[in-house]
Amino acid sequence: MRKFYLCGLFMVCFSLLWGKAPFGIFEEALVEGSSSKQLWHHILNGLPITIDLVLPPAQESNRAQIESHVRTALTMWFTDTAKIIEQSGRAEEFADILPILKRGLVFGSGGLEEHIIMYESLEKLRQDSKITTGLASANRTTRTIRILTQEKLNQEAPYETPLWRAIAHEFGHQLGFIGQYPAEITKDIDRVAPYSYSATAHVHETVMSAVKHQGEIGCDDTDAIINMIDLQRQGAQGIRAGKTWKSFCKQSKDEFRDGKCVTCYAYQIRKNSPRWGDWRVDVGNGFKNYSPQRLVSAQEIVNVKETILARDSKNRPVKTQTNNAATVYYEYFQTLTRKAAFINQELAWTESVYQNHQNNEYVHELEFWAGRPVTLTWSKPSLFSFKEGRAQIQFSCQKSANGKLDCRLEKDTLTRADSRYFGNFSAMDPQSLEYKIAKAAAVNTLIKWFEQLPDKPLLK
Repeated sequence: MRKFYLCGLFMVCFSLLWGKAPFGIFEEALVEGSSSKQLWHHILNGLPITIDLVLPPAQESNRAQIESHVRTALTMWFTDTAKIIEQSGRAEEFADILPILKRGLVFGSGGLEEHIIMYESLEKLRQDSKITTGLASANRTTRTIRILTQEKLNQEAPYETPLWRAIAHEFGHQLGFIGQYPAEITKDIDRVAPYSYSATAHVHETVMSAVKHQGEIGCDDTDAIINMIDLQRQGAQGIRAGKTWKSFCKQSKDEFRDGKCVTCYAYQIRKNSPRWGDWRVDVGNGFKNYSPQRLVSAQEIVNVKETILARDSKNRPVKTQTNNAATVYYEYFQTLTRKAAFINQELAWTESVYQNHQNNEYVHELEFWAGRPVTLTWSKPSLFSFKEGRAQIQFSCQKSANGKLDCRLEKDTLTRADSRYFGNFSAMDPQSLEYKIAKAAAVNTLIKWFEQLPDKPLLK
């Protein structure tokens, strides 16, 4: 559905997926004891799934029909994937998983419960789901899908959305997949990150599209299901064991092996917590914890030049070398780009960039070590913030007629701070000329930095 309608809990799903175990976008479903891992155990072993369907009183007379829609929606992930494999002439290649897919879900009493709760009140649905937007939600922890009745969907949705399609989308979250945000939202097709590791940007060929909800299982869903099964079984089996296979998206150049994309340069850069410098990075040799400890200057980073060493299948840079001897690794995830720069195997700085869809500005956050933790945050031309230890300066800016930035100081904590860059303000009298001169010098220096900082994160 349009924008965030169907994936009402997307921001919750995003935070869960972003910081746990080692397989990026599938990682929560691979954690032992997790709800998604339990669900996949039942699917792969043909164990029963019990549907707990809670209906509004007025819908009880339609229970049989609604239960049929629910079963169709849940099972299509597997049966339709099997059809795509066979219709593509690749049945022999995927003979190890076709029996699992054709069997689909086994429904029965006393099994793993999948809760479907239907609402006639959008306000009540959002209240119970703890969301502010959306017509449905999926909670993987409790395996609960909350959704409006078909009649209410018809009233609230901007275009026709059959109930079974909406349920299939939400069940995709239960399986460990995320919603898709294609160019209609990002306004930049290169920044789409399909959840199957495919770098094709075929987000309309997926039931997980968070914009135009097509409903049918597509090529990206097929890639995702196969990869997930291989990951759950710790590798492909049969004739695919140890071998690569090509994406089902015709225009994709991606190839996969044992659940991982071998052509995507899947470097992974994770922010463990909101704290400065709390990073977990995998540049091809497993995850390791890092904090920027390599002494660098802001000016050094601002003036850095990068030479591209490797690109992914969408021609985006994934590994570069800088003029100050740093090796920089990139990761792309939805509208988020992350960079981690290493010098002599030490983390020197990180940069996170995402697009603000309200004003289309790119928001950057740069972390580095300058004897103290330093964070630069900017969104050109409107916002710039510098934080060094307890010292913080924040501006709001706009471009003047001559192209220069006209900035207004919004916030500072200099009176109680000791800045390596700008002096020990805490030892100065805030009313003194010395303090005013030092503060003016700091502001002017930061504005010059701001003018040199890039608008966008991507190299061309």
